Amino acid sequence: MTSPMITALMTTFNSSDYVCQAIDSVLAQTYQNFQLLILDDASTDSTCQLIENYRDPRIRLIRQPQNLGVGATLARALQYIESPFIAKIDSDDLCLPERFARQLAFMQAHPELDIVKCYFSYFTEDAEVEASERYQYFKAVKEAEHNNINHPELIQQELQRWNCMIHSCYLAKTRVIKKLDYLPLRVGEDYSLFYRAVQAGFTIGCVPEYLLQMRVSRSSVTASADAAVHFADTLVQLKHEQLLTLIRRHGALTLYGTGGLAIAVAARLIEHGLPFAGFAARISSEPIQVSGRTWPVLSLETMQQRGVVIAAQPVRQQVSDELRAAGWREWQDFMVIA
Repeated sequence: MTSPMITALMTTFNSSDYVCQAIDSVLAQTYQNFQLLILDDASTDSTCQLIENYRDPRIRLIRQPQNLGVGATLARALQYIESPFIAKIDSDDLCLPERFARQLAFMQAHPELDIVKCYFSYFTEDAEVEASERYQYFKAVKEAEHNNINHPELIQQELQRWNCMIHSCYLAKTRVIKKLDYLPLRVGEDYSLFYRAVQAGFTIGCVPEYLLQMRVSRSSVTASADAAVHFADTLVQLKHEQLLTLIRRHGALTLYGTGGLAIAVAARLIEHGLPFAGFAARISSEPIQVSGRTWPVLSLETMQQRGVVIAAQPVRQQVSDELRAAGWREWQDFMVIA
């Protein structure tokens, strides 16, 4: 067998509902010189049996005896990869047939790039999800928001603020991913990888073609109740130096946002011993209880204290623009954490 040019890297955990569709989309690629490496993170359903039913020699399944979480599992997977390139695959997403061919050709035509993403579209086969506000927001706003970040300078700029890359859409040089490595995180392992890539000086580009369909389901990890808590912890650790810069200049941090992520970030700031002054919002509202204390919620218009950390994802750009217009300096007076 010819040594594969690409390793399609997938992790699974109780993925029986969708994993066959994901695998079929990989096997249907027009570019065929690949290996599909699947590490199963101790599934308790029929995921492994479904994978073992395939007889394609390019599929390699490795079963872990205990659940380690997605970040630790991906880190372990890297030791099995020897191909020049890695294509990340999620066990519930669908690759369009030209994905590998288009991304590989783009990388070969632009050797200065270390990682490339592509355009994607959200989809669901669940009528209840399709009717939900969450899905409608994803389709109307988030899809274009991600896809419009489509050249290296813009990707580098925005990744320092928020995760403008879908994990399952990248193709990368293997040596780059191995150098960065995955951290043992259960949520946010993707943003950690891309953020650290930018900080390390690696260049990320974009193939301006729709090559991936990203499933939205009720069982998505990012939809789980404790996802905000895990993600907040990842963000505070990842952007610790930037937070300290604001503290050194302004004494304490104020969080813009009153949703689940902002409250989780506040709890992590307090847990890490970082000075926290309270919350800000479009208009002042009832105080919020976090870590056994009551914290004020100030209106953005009346707030004088700088050192603002924006943790309200739907309005991050709008609030950033307003603060800049008022003379505030990003990374000195305010920052976006997600």
